[in-house]
Amino acid sequence: MCKKRLWIVATILLLATIVPLGAIFLPYPYSPIRPPQANDAGSAPQGVQEVVKANKPIHIQALL
Repeated sequence: MCKKRLWIVATILLLATIVPLGAIFLPYPYSPIRPPQANDAGSAPQGVQEVVKANKPIHIQALL
């Protein structure tokens, strides 16, 4: 019975340590002070216009 209680306490302590650390570090795979910059050097106005045109019906459906 004592080993079972020790196992439960150890598991709770482990989870109480891992869960907060995961909540702190997993959402930010980079430094939140300096996020990565987008590289749009290869984008063309035509490609941007196609994306905007494709998103318009989705936006209209979301409003309905």
